[in-house]
Amino acid sequence: SSNKEIYVLAIGESMRYANCSLNGIYTRETMPKLAQQPNLLFFHDYYASGCTTSTSVPMIITRATAKDNALSYQERSIVQVFKENGFTTAVVQRGLFAQPSSTYLYQGVDYTRYARTDAEVIQHVEKLSKVHDKLFVMFQLRGSHFYYDNFPPEFNTFRPNNIHDKDVVSDSLYINAYDNTILYTDHLLSAMIDSLKTLQATAAVWYVSDHGQTITATQGWHGTVCDEDEYHVPFFVWYSDMYGNANADMISCLQNNVRASINSDNVFYTICGMTHIQLPDKYAQPTWDISSTDFAPHPRKLLVGGRVVGLDEQ
Repeated sequence: SSNKEIYVLAIGESMRYANCSLNGIYTRETMPKLAQQPNLLFFHDYYASGCTTSTSVPMIITRATAKDNALSYQERSIVQVFKENGFTTAVVQRGLFAQPSSTYLYQGVDYTRYARTDAEVIQHVEKLSKVHDKLFVMFQLRGSHFYYDNFPPEFNTFRPNNIHDKDVVSDSLYINAYDNTILYTDHLLSAMIDSLKTLQATAAVWYVSDHGQTITATQGWHGTVCDEDEYHVPFFVWYSDMYGNANADMISCLQNNVRASINSDNVFYTICGMTHIQLPDKYAQPTWDISSTDFAPHPRKLLVGGRVVGLDEQ
């Protein structure tokens, strides 16, 4: 059997839960390819802890929380954790959407790759995963960021939209364009998973969107209203057959928790738990790892314009 281990943290951009057909509610098929992937678990009650990239991403990849946000400047990120555990580490950056900071991004990174498009991001991941036997890759897509134009012509499925039908007046212009970006992201992530499947590896992918999006007939935005659509975002885990066979107990816990109340606080600990990385006791938080039998929901907090707001008390 192969000793190859490949782990990928994929951070989405501006994708909201409400428009993801994997939620079982949205009538449009925006995620047809991921829906066909075996071993994919989609979580229904995950909330971002911030509604801008610069607040939310540090809370995904470090132990920082809305309540204890200073940790994102004081501690190392998940990248360094993998580096210290013998993994080759890589970060794939998309120009404008990279959040460069020595605090949580560059420390412990063996490879930094720059990509001009989301397709190029995925190509870098596929190349790196073929070459290295023990690899952790992190990246952020441009995804569904406004103006919702991040899809090639063959994904121009939902019309009319503001990108290709500018002279048309319709309340659904922006929603149509937005849904096309999700359809395209579905295609890219599914292609990446297909490529990992060919490797005979113990592999897992965690996908989480940094924040969601408020969309009206005339525009789309985030970071101002900070309502449900800006915080309730998709989170899913995919694992290879080899991973599943070796970690049946963890998979069973994850399956039991697909409707549990979770947020960014849970991501760091779940990734460590699922990859058998043991944190020192003073950093461990076993009840926040959704792949653990110790998991228990905790009160979720949001960072809204510098204020800490209790999500579950609202």
